[in-house]
Amino acid sequence: MVNCNYAAIDEYQLFLDITAEKQAAAQRVLNRLAPRVQTAYQTYLTDFPALCLQPGSLFAADRPKYRKTLKGCYGSPTRSFKQFKQNYSGRQHPAIQELCPYCMLETGWTLDHYVGQTAFPEYAILTKNLVPCCFKCNLQKNETWREQGEKVFINFYDDTFLQHRFLDARLVIQGNIPLLRYQLIQPGAISHDEFALIQRHFDALGLLDKYNKKVHNRLSTEISAIRKSIARGKSDAAIAEDLLDRYDSHVNQYGPNHWETLVYLTLANHAPQVRALPIP
Repeated sequence: MVNCNYAAIDEYQLFLDITAEKQAAAQRVLNRLAPRVQTAYQTYLTDFPALCLQPGSLFAADRPKYRKTLKGCYGSPTRSFKQFKQNYSGRQHPAIQELCPYCMLETGWTLDHYVGQTAFPEYAILTKNLVPCCFKCNLQKNETWREQGEKVFINFYDDTFLQHRFLDARLVIQGNIPLLRYQLIQPGAISHDEFALIQRHFDALGLLDKYNKKVHNRLSTEISAIRKSIARGKSDAAIAEDLLDRYDSHVNQYGPNHWETLVYLTLANHAPQVRALPIP
């Protein structure tokens, strides 16, 4: 997992630019709502914990037409918003361009509204509220973003703990069949509140189970490669060194909390056990 890059644009100015590009009827509504949108943006950008505790949208009591017009800024995009979306991917870390940050399993073809736009239409085009997301995570997450005043999902713009490894994998031998089992661990650099958020994120998306299933083919491929190295006379130390080199390379690309990255680290730490496995 890695952080998304935030463009740090003038969010309210983008809202005003989009408003100016709308047709007359929508312009009138958006201009009327603009001061409250600015207030909502200020809360999101400078005091997100306060937003987590906010009972609901600042526009919850507004006419449905007004809420629909706010959402329409995203659903019926103008030139300025289309330009933002066109430029967005190129500004992201290569791993984010390739994979959904929520799961690191699928390609992030869609944009997720971290704070759901149905309940909070004022954030429909707030760019810091938009996160690359695969179809599966977008559907699974839906409008959920908080429970009892606490975030449910990692915020890939603001949460700064992703450089610390909290994902771990254990090598398990069941009936001479090697398996990897993923688990979460709390390093000293991650606070209890941060680790609780990580657990909520993984639980909500069922990531540990998904990783346990996804890893089978990769593990088989790597063990087959290790057996070939053993047949060529490589020592356990040399095999472990090769695996650690690949681990370092994957950490640089995907961060320390990518399911595939942990395959190399775990096998490097268990080279003698892999050597002892019977050849099928």
